[in-house]
Amino acid sequence: MNSLLEKRIERYREFYERPEPGQLLVQICPYTFDAGYAPGTKHVPLSAWQPLSDPKSMANHAVRQIRHFMSFSEQIDCDYIPNIGFAYGIGPCSAFLTDAEVIPGNDTTWVHPVRHDLDDATPLRFDPGNRWVQAMASFTAACTDVWDGDFYVSTGNHFAPSDMANAVRGNDFFLDLFDGPVSLRRLLTECADGVVNLHRYLLQYTPNSSGGSAAGGMWMPGDALFLSEDASDLVSASLYETQLRPYTQRILDATGGAYVHHHAKGWHIHDAVSHLSRLHCVEISWDPNCPRPIDHLEAFAEASLHVPMQTRCTVRDVYALMDRIKQCRLSLMVNCDTMEEAVSVVRFIRAHSRL
Repeated sequence: MNSLLEKRIERYREFYERPEPGQLLVQICPYTFDAGYAPGTKHVPLSAWQPLSDPKSMANHAVRQIRHFMSFSEQIDCDYIPNIGFAYGIGPCSAFLTDAEVIPGNDTTWVHPVRHDLDDATPLRFDPGNRWVQAMASFTAACTDVWDGDFYVSTGNHFAPSDMANAVRGNDFFLDLFDGPVSLRRLLTECADGVVNLHRYLLQYTPNSSGGSAAGGMWMPGDALFLSEDASDLVSASLYETQLRPYTQRILDATGGAYVHHHAKGWHIHDAVSHLSRLHCVEISWDPNCPRPIDHLEAFAEASLHVPMQTRCTVRDVYALMDRIKQCRLSLMVNCDTMEEAVSVVRFIRAHSRL
């Protein structure tokens, strides 16, 4: 990796090794003040891409964006780790296993449920020849071909088994937790194993990047991956712990661990998510019509010492809430309006962090 990223990675190593309050990282993400858009590329809708027939154009676009932002933001001494993985909305996150038709929109993609009978015994097996697997492999290889140690290439964003089962079954998945737990366990196992096999398959197309990986703008040791645990936010903590978490754990046990993303709607399961083993970080997002995690850090402080937490906030939040922030082990994603604001808030956080 280049010297800038090596410096940032050293902070991450210390962050993971010292589970103490006041260990703070900060990242300014590309889209916070539109700085991440290379000239003429801001308004390209997702539906304009052809990922099955031309994944290399998507890869070239992603590399151009990352390099533009990193060049633009060199004066910000933050902890953002640039990472590129196949990203075409959420549709391919299950279509790689089911071969469902992916429906594109401007900002994301989706699929319709493909298993209408939970007792359908047709197994979901990973197939390297699946069209979406091949698109992901071509995309990843194209990024690696132009890699120069200035960003990470990942295996993309992956569904946790609950998200995958929700995509396969639709919202009948939530009824399955009560009406068909035995058949659901088989489906969740197939979903977990599919993610593991996809991750392993795509790793062969990624460069060896300083013995680590990246997700959510963060560095992680080993071959870790990004997992979305969104569907679990809609069940109770006890249901998550007993019926869903074991299958997410199955993925973490078979890989280098994970960065897990979930939403403020799932505040009640955050502690249960944090007790996954081999977990590097949990992101709880700031969402419309939900309490902002940054306003309730006392609820997350203890869990953050066990496993670091990441969440989004404003510059004003940083200055107003630093006494509370320092009680946690946090990676802060800060929304900024200008470069000057970004430089200033990073300096303030550095002055108060124990790293």
